[in-house]
Amino acid sequence: MAHHDPNRPSVAEVIPMVRALYDGDAECTTGAGLVGGHLHIVLDDGNIETGHVDFCLNSATVDNCDTCMRLAQKLKAMSPTQRCRVYREKWL
Repeated sequence: MAHHDPNRPSVAEVIPMVRALYDGDAECTTGAGLVGGHLHIVLDDGNIETGHVDFCLNSATVDNCDTCMRLAQKLKAMSPTQRCRVYREKWL
């Protein structure tokens, strides 16, 4: 049986944040509305490893994109399985 960490964000909590980024409701100057902003390598391409999320978090931090920083921090706290679910289920 899988162990649930209560400190991890849930997939259901993160998906609305992802949709807001794609819908252009979130403030992001890097392709929001067309691609996953600073997180496009995770959200568009399925690169769900922690190193990829760290790369995106760094990019968002350099550009001071609060929306992508918050989302990257949530994704980083998730398990790889959860990140994969976010990637697969963001439009379901």
